Amino acid sequence: MEGIPDLARHIPIENVKKNVSLIQRVNNSRFFSFYYDKPVWRPFLTRIGSWLSMAEEAEIILEYSALRDSLNVADLACGTGRYARAFARRCPRGRVYGVDLSVNMLREARRESCRAALPNITLLRGDIHRLPFPDGSIDRVNCCGVLHLFANTKPVWREIARVLAPKGIFTGWVLTYAPNAFSRIQERLRDRIFLHLFKPEQLAADLAQVGLVDFGHEQHHLWLLFKAVKAS
Repeated sequence: MEGIPDLARHIPIENVKKNVSLIQRVNNSRFFSFYYDKPVWRPFLTRIGSWLSMAEEAEIILEYSALRDSLNVADLACGTGRYARAFARRCPRGRVYGVDLSVNMLREARRESCRAALPNITLLRGDIHRLPFPDGSIDRVNCCGVLHLFANTKPVWREIARVLAPKGIFTGWVLTYAPNAFSRIQERLRDRIFLHLFKPEQLAADLAQVGLVDFGHEQHHLWLLFKAVKAS
C-alpha cells in the first residue's frame, strides 16, 4: 500500500473488482484514477450535470460544513482528494482523513496532497460501511459523488451517524431527478445502470431516522447538495 494504511482488509484489494458494480470497477482502474480530475471527466460531468463549476460546487459544500481551523474531518470516497485538500486548507490545525476503497484513487490523492504541501491530510484505505473511526470522533463528514452507486444507503447513514460527534455536520451531494420530462429518461437509465436517484424529502427522512437532522439542501439540475446535523 506504499504508506497508505489498509483498514479494509475484509475486502482484499484483488477482490474489489468482484464485489462492486461496473461503474465502480471503472472507478477503481488506474487509467480512470489518473484522468478523473482532468477536464475531460469530473469537471465536464459537473458542468453538464449541475451547471456549476467544480469550484462553485466545492464552495457550497464548504459553506455547509461551517469549518473551523482545528476540526477532524472525514472525506468518504475521497477519490483523488479534491475535497480533502479543500478541507485541509480550511482546517490547518485539524486533521482531514481521506477514505477510499480504491488504491489507485488514493495514490493520486497522495500525489496531489504532497504537491499541495498539506501535511494535515491522512489517507486511508477504508470501507464506507465499516468506517475506521471511534464513535463520535469526527466533527465533519463529507461524501460527494458516490452515494448514487449504492442500492441501499441506510447502512451508510448509520455508520456516518455513529462516527459523527454531537452537533457534527454531514455534507455531500447525490444525483436527483430533473424537474422536467428528462426525469423519465433518468428512470430508464437508473434501471439499466443501477443508479440510485434521491428525492430531497426522502433523503431528509432517511437521515432523520439515524439522528441526522436540520436537513438543508439546494438542487442544481441533477445535483442535490445537502447537509444534516447530528442531534446533540
